[in-house]
Amino acid sequence: AASAPAATPPRRRATVISFERRPPMDLCIHRVVYDDTGEVAHLALAARDYAIVGRVSADTLDAVRAAADAGGAAAVDLSGARIHTVHIHCPEGLPMELFVETVLSEVRRALRQADPGTAPMTRGVSEEYGWRDRGWERGGGQFERALSESLRATGYGPVARRQTAHEAEVLVARLSNVVMASIEEDPDSEAADMPSPGDRLAPGMRVQAVPAGGGRHWTQATVAHPSPPAHRGCVSLLFDDGSWESAVPGHRMRVLPPPESASAQRRNPLSAVFLSLEQFLHARGDSGPTRDSRDPAARPVVHASLPRALSAFDLGRSSAVGHVQLPSSAAGAPGSEDAGAPAPEPSPVSPRNP
Repeated sequence: AASAPAATPPRRRATVISFERRPPMDLCIHRVVYDDTGEVAHLALAARDYAIVGRVSADTLDAVRAAADAGGAAAVDLSGARIHTVHIHCPEGLPMELFVETVLSEVRRALRQADPGTAPMTRGVSEEYGWRDRGWERGGGQFERALSESLRATGYGPVARRQTAHEAEVLVARLSNVVMASIEEDPDSEAADMPSPGDRLAPGMRVQAVPAGGGRHWTQATVAHPSPPAHRGCVSLLFDDGSWESAVPGHRMRVLPPPESASAQRRNPLSAVFLSLEQFLHARGDSGPTRDSRDPAARPVVHASLPRALSAFDLGRSSAVGHVQLPSSAAGAPGSEDAGAPAPEPSPVSPRNP
């Protein structure tokens, strides 16, 4: 059955309080204030369905603009920042090797387990976590080495790095029945690992981002412009619904996964070898005599036509030429028919592919 079309969101009344063009893509961005909530938003109205319903007076416009400017400076919410590290603690007096051997399998299971309704950093909503999502770019070997070295030196070690507050709290709750765990905030950890926007996120690149104002779902957007140097690792995004957001931090963005066509090109290398072999054999069978380019006086060489000599290469191209008619059941058992009767002629069958 065909899926029902997505419901159109209701229209909201808003007042445009300013307008500007944003380089380098020369986007027309309107700053609007919604009448029902007072929320301030930056929109590319050319990408949205809107209608002009009236005009406010100059005094009202000044009052709305002043209220929007006064409420613009809000506190920075770090709950979604990937600055949280989850540590596990080895009980005093217990050998480190025995402790790791006892809890490692349960820790690995908790790290991998999916969180319904939440999207890991590099995967979709409700999918299982990978090593990169837990802050270990080099995989499980890096995780085990860092954990063992830290436990041996301090008695506690990291099991997940660069997590959001929600991800860290969920992981600690899962480990609470196995081992003692804690959360540490390190605001410098994200900035140290964040690549420069000019290196990866150039204007025009497609990304997925979590919009400001709540929500844990990835939304597709386009990189419009790198933010000023004061906001290191941030860029300005134009979301597909027409909303604009400046200084989006790196923990709320990820590069779109490669398209299906790109992944399809990474096929098994053996298939390319077999394909080239078959093409080579067919080419040798149809090319005719060849002469050695290094010796013009050499005799022409006729290559063996392997596709014609080996029936395996003609599979699927054979033609049926006829069949032998078996005796009917009324004539008795095989071999009991009259020897003087003429043998039936084979019925012609038109050539066809099997």
